[in-house]
Amino acid sequence: MKKESLRWTAAALIAVPALGLAVLLLDPTGFPFWRGGAYSDLLISHWPIAAFIRESIATWHQVPLWNPLILSGMPLTADPLAGFWYAPNVLGWLSSSGLGFNLLFWAHLGLAACGVMRLLRSEGATPVAAFLGGIAFAATPKLIGHIGLGHLTLVEAVCWTPWVLLAVRRAIDGALEPAGRLWRFGLAGALLGLTSLIDPRWVIPAGLLGVAYAGKCLAHSQPRPGRIGVGRSLVACLIGLGVAAPALIPLLELATRTTRWGMTAGVAEEMSLAPARLVGAALFDGGGWPEAQTYLGATVVLLLAVGAAASVRRGRFWTATLVVSLFLALGSFTPLYGWVMRVVPGMSSLRVPARFYMIVALAAAMLAGHAFDHLRNAASDALAARRVRLVAVGAGALALALPVLVLFVRITQSGASGLAQSWVGLAGGILACAAAACVLIIVKGGQARRVAGIALLGLVALDLGWANVFTLRVEPAEAALSTSACELAGEAADYGTSRIFSPSYSVPQQAAQLCSLELADGVNPLQLTAYRDAMASATGFSTASYGVTLPPFPDGDVRLDWHPAIDASALGLLNVERIVSAYPLDAPGLELLTQRDGQWIYRNLRARPRAWLEPEEADAGEWRSVVAFEWTPNVIRIRVDGPGRLVLSEIAYPGWRASVDGTSALVETHAGILRSVELAAGEHEVVLKFVPGTLVWGCALCVLALLALLVLKVRR
Repeated sequence: MKKESLRWTAAALIAVPALGLAVLLLDPTGFPFWRGGAYSDLLISHWPIAAFIRESIATWHQVPLWNPLILSGMPLTADPLAGFWYAPNVLGWLSSSGLGFNLLFWAHLGLAACGVMRLLRSEGATPVAAFLGGIAFAATPKLIGHIGLGHLTLVEAVCWTPWVLLAVRRAIDGALEPAGRLWRFGLAGALLGLTSLIDPRWVIPAGLLGVAYAGKCLAHSQPRPGRIGVGRSLVACLIGLGVAAPALIPLLELATRTTRWGMTAGVAEEMSLAPARLVGAALFDGGGWPEAQTYLGATVVLLLAVGAAASVRRGRFWTATLVVSLFLALGSFTPLYGWVMRVVPGMSSLRVPARFYMIVALAAAMLAGHAFDHLRNAASDALAARRVRLVAVGAGALALALPVLVLFVRITQSGASGLAQSWVGLAGGILACAAAACVLIIVKGGQARRVAGIALLGLVALDLGWANVFTLRVEPAEAALSTSACELAGEAADYGTSRIFSPSYSVPQQAAQLCSLELADGVNPLQLTAYRDAMASATGFSTASYGVTLPPFPDGDVRLDWHPAIDASALGLLNVERIVSAYPLDAPGLELLTQRDGQWIYRNLRARPRAWLEPEEADAGEWRSVVAFEWTPNVIRIRVDGPGRLVLSEIAYPGWRASVDGTSALVETHAGILRSVELAAGEHEVVLKFVPGTLVWGCALCVLALLALLVLKVRR
């Protein structure tokens, strides 16, 4: 039995990820993109941060706590996109291409498949049924589509979800055992904390599911629910919060200062899943936007239908989970989401309700696994077998009729070109018909049902694997990491010398990192409100709505002229020396250097250096340059002649501490966003270090939580 379990586990770790990431086998060093997209968060955010961490360790021998790459600087350890606290992400730091990230995706899909398998086995499923469930979840196009969007940390957190549920089940099932009770509850809390440590956006969906699953386990547990006790639940919560503290505490400090904190309910629900998309659960939309992707697999949907027919009463929890999660994914299209937003703390910070559909995919995988076993049992029940046959024939016919109808409509409207848009969905319908035939053989009984069961497993794998081939494409590392855009911004510079601004995203973030360029613009869902407002004043964009890009692009097209009103002096305070635009700009203080490759390149004649000295009195003369300036991510050293106010073109943020000639000094805010230190007469050495208190507290709490978990483990 142990060898059999190892074989299934090995298959889940090796074969199941291949169903989602087969295209990466052709170019393991490339970057995955969804087929309809030109951008990926992996390339825009995760890769530049990982490359900067690698560069910082090699160049300055520092693990960077501050990220200077975009938005004129922001705390790196508080940024969820950094994946800073999740140890496996070191693979991404070590690789100069996409290989490390692709290995992370592969490993986590295998982890997800194994987690669903173990969870199904704990609920009594057979090994084959558990493996089918692992395929249905780990290879679901919704999850694979998020890999195409480059959502590294989100995918990692989602893949840990079945393990959280498994830990919850084991904690409750072992609640009356004489030893190890607190350890099991502590482990469940630690795993939930781990998902939050990886990506805090997933802690609410995972937490809600974990609480619901705990209720389900309690309802079927041997002891009464009251005997489980609140004490053990409290232990789980405290350890979970402790494990997540290094990410959550700095994030809370950052989030309260960002535009995300004031996000309205309407913005939070704007990426709701449209009800019309639900037809896509059984009809694949090749190349469709992953956030709106709903394809579970035509074969999986057929299994859900025949499984319900085979056993009406079983699977009620997972059916309820599927339905409730589906309503949450619909967001503003139903009243349920608004009610949950009011009741659940932090729910309003989730901007994409459609991501609850990944819980739908997990519930569907669990139901599909159990349905496989229900079919075998239905062979001995004449009434159940009759229901299954009727449903199988009807569902198979519908699964084929739906894509045929869509194909007919598209051909009628657009001629032969409609065929290219629908033939992938037609393949799913054909596979669903074949799956229906396998179902009929299984419920008939006899020796052929074993072969039919294996064939059904293969059809599910083929269905999802085929869909995923049309979900992802690979961008070669050479093209994705091109430095051609850096030529527009001038020769490669050293960090701490000057910044670039582009109103048209003409210098991509990954290219800027390769050339040691710092951007005043950038893409990040967390933007300091004070900085956003200052940039709005300096460039003329509206702050009326929330956006993840700065500047925001009203029509989503970065090359479309939104008529920026450039204030060269305001940008100069941010050390912006060069502006690269896809359209001409006209503003005092800008000098056109050249125009090439469809780009206009300007020098800002009013740019300030990275640090300067303001006179004590307004009429005492102009600002003066510092004597020496030395920049590293966590420490800045300056020699300057006072008196006056030393101003750094660096973003003011809690945690930056200053010393003047070895004596602590107050760091103040200048012009609403910059750091400054008041200096007396004479030459001074000023040192600024980034030592955020939230980071210290977070790490301390995490260490305490892990020590507590270790003590519980030893004393079990």
